[in-house]
Amino acid sequence: MCNILILDDEPVLRLGLREVLKRVPGAKIDGEAGNGPALLKMLAQSQAAKQPIGLVVMEVLLLDGCSTLDTLQEIKLRFRSTPVLVHTNRSEQEYGLHALESGADGFIRKTAPVEELLRAIERIISGGKYLSRALQLVLIGHAQPKLEGDPLETLSLREHDVMLRLGHGESNQRIGQKLALSRQAVSTYRGRILIKMKLESNAQIVRELEKRHLL
Repeated sequence: MCNILILDDEPVLRLGLREVLKRVPGAKIDGEAGNGPALLKMLAQSQAAKQPIGLVVMEVLLLDGCSTLDTLQEIKLRFRSTPVLVHTNRSEQEYGLHALESGADGFIRKTAPVEELLRAIERIISGGKYLSRALQLVLIGHAQPKLEGDPLETLSLREHDVMLRLGHGESNQRIGQKLALSRQAVSTYRGRILIKMKLESNAQIVRELEKRHLL
């Protein structure tokens, strides 16, 4: 038996995922969460009951703009043996590498065919890894030697997240609320981003992200 937890804040998508998981031999949906703290609470309860979770399937960016990468990192810190499959609407270019850096065992888009999702789940449950074809191509490109360093590669995970949010038009205050940061901290991250990316304004951040097909 493989107990599975789902993290997604869209009830309809959770329902659809439940139906797909019924086709996985031995799989049992142990619970659903709409946010990171709720998921971590479920994992702690399962651990205390000595009923380990065999897989977490999670969205990496919720509808309210909250990233779950911090939750993913917390899972890998507190529940190291629990595999995680990121099942998301976000692109491989936007979040794939950061999901892997945060400890994800697999990454697949919600637009992928059901059969591909089933292969991903079964592979991870069996102890393997699963990367979508698009993410494999991103990794290949990431590994290619570059004549000149890409400044985007110098951004930290948090700086990358803040840059994307700025590109989507979020204010410093809004970003701070979503990431549990002070407005001043967000301003500091923005300043670092502008320096590292050699940009001068939020408008230039938007153009840079559009040029990289990240918006």
